[in-house]
Amino acid sequence: MRVLMFGWEFPPHISGGLGTACYGMTRALVQQGVEVIFVLPKTRQHHPRTHVDIRSASAVPIPWTGTHTASFLSRMKVHEIESLLRPYLTEETYIRAL
Repeated sequence: MRVLMFGWEFPPHISGGLGTACYGMTRALVQQGVEVIFVLPKTRQHHPRTHVDIRSASAVPIPWTGTHTASFLSRMKVHEIESLLRPYLTEETYIRAL
């Protein structure tokens, strides 16, 4: 069996309890013989080897084909915006990051 999971944090890059919980859930699934693919919105660096296949959603190729798709893509613009906002960020941490 294969499981596809989505989340916004996974060790060693965690900002709260969700990353730790995802690690525990995936570990238990793997111990039961399940293959787990875990998708993060974006990975900035290579993740250390772990028990799951870590993928970056921003790096997944999309096989667009057909004239409708080409028309849609020609009108679409993607802008990535850097931000100091992160999950579980306190006011003090945000001010120090400025």
